[in-house]
Amino acid sequence: YFYNTNGFLDSIILRLQGAIIQKEIFVNNTQGDPVSYLKINAQGDTLQSMRFTYIYDAKGNWIKRLERQETQNP
Repeated sequence: YFYNTNGFLDSIILRLQGAIIQKEIFVNNTQGDPVSYLKINAQGDTLQSMRFTYIYDAKGNWIKRLERQETQNP
Protein backbone atom coordinates (compact mmCIF):
# COMPACT_ATOMS: atom_id res chain seq x y z
CA TYR A 1 0.00 0.00 0.00
CA PHE A 2 1.30 3.46 -0.91
CA TYR A 3 -0.05 6.77 0.39
CA ASN A 4 0.31 10.31 -0.95
CA THR A 5 1.67 13.24 1.06
CA ASN A 6 -1.81 13.94 2.48
CA GLY A 7 -2.04 10.38 3.84
CA PHE A 8 -4.63 9.24 1.29
CA LEU A 9 -4.36 5.85 -0.42
CA ASP A 10 -2.49 6.38 -3.70
CA SER A 11 -1.87 2.87 -5.01
CA ILE A 12 -1.71 -0.82 -4.24
CA ILE A 13 1.03 -2.92 -5.84
CA LEU A 14 0.69 -6.71 -5.87
CA ARG A 15 3.89 -8.74 -6.24
CA LEU A 16 4.56 -12.42 -6.78
CA GLN A 17 8.13 -13.52 -6.09
CA GLY A 18 9.25 -9.90 -6.38
CA ALA A 19 7.64 -9.26 -9.78
CA ILE A 20 4.76 -6.77 -10.03
CA ILE A 21 1.65 -8.63 -11.20
CA GLN A 22 -0.99 -5.94 -10.68
CA LYS A 23 -1.31 -2.24 -9.83
CA GLU A 24 -4.32 -0.39 -8.48
CA ILE A 25 -4.11 3.39 -8.76
CA PHE A 26 -6.37 5.92 -7.02
CA VAL A 27 -6.94 9.64 -7.62
CA ASN A 28 -8.51 11.35 -4.61
CA ASN A 29 -10.49 14.54 -4.10
CA THR A 30 -9.59 17.06 -1.38
CA GLN A 31 -11.55 15.04 1.22
CA GLY A 32 -9.45 11.95 0.41
CA ASP A 33 -12.26 10.07 -1.29
CA PRO A 34 -11.22 8.24 -4.49
CA VAL A 35 -12.74 9.82 -7.60
CA SER A 36 -10.86 7.62 -10.07
CA TYR A 37 -9.68 4.01 -9.88
CA LEU A 38 -7.52 2.10 -12.36
CA LYS A 39 -6.46 -1.53 -12.17
CA ILE A 40 -3.76 -2.73 -14.57
CA ASN A 41 -1.91 -6.02 -14.98
CA ALA A 42 1.83 -6.63 -15.36
CA GLN A 43 1.61 -6.15 -19.14
CA GLY A 44 0.01 -2.70 -18.70
CA ASP A 45 -3.45 -3.82 -19.84
CA THR A 46 -6.39 -2.06 -18.17
CA LEU A 47 -8.43 -4.57 -16.19
CA GLN A 48 -10.82 -2.08 -14.65
CA SER A 49 -11.37 1.67 -14.77
CA MET A 50 -13.96 3.45 -12.64
CA ARG A 51 -15.00 6.98 -11.71
CA PHE A 52 -16.80 7.93 -8.50
CA THR A 53 -19.03 10.87 -7.64
CA TYR A 54 -20.03 11.65 -4.08
CA ILE A 55 -22.94 13.40 -2.42
CA TYR A 56 -22.06 14.89 0.97
CA ASP A 57 -24.17 15.87 3.97
CA ALA A 58 -23.93 19.21 5.80
CA LYS A 59 -21.02 17.92 7.93
CA GLY A 60 -18.94 16.93 4.88
CA ASN A 61 -19.49 13.18 5.21
CA TRP A 62 -20.36 11.37 2.02
CA ILE A 63 -23.79 9.80 2.17
CA LYS A 64 -23.99 8.44 -1.37
CA ARG A 65 -21.37 7.26 -3.85
CA LEU A 66 -22.14 6.86 -7.53
CA GLU A 67 -19.87 4.54 -9.52
CA ARG A 68 -19.36 4.54 -13.26
CA GLN A 69 -17.53 1.61 -14.84
CA GLU A 70 -15.48 2.93 -17.75
CA THR A 71 -13.67 -0.11 -19.08
CA GLN A 72 -13.33 -3.74 -18.27
CA ASN A 73 -11.44 -6.35 -20.23
CA PRO A 74 -12.10 -10.04 -19.51
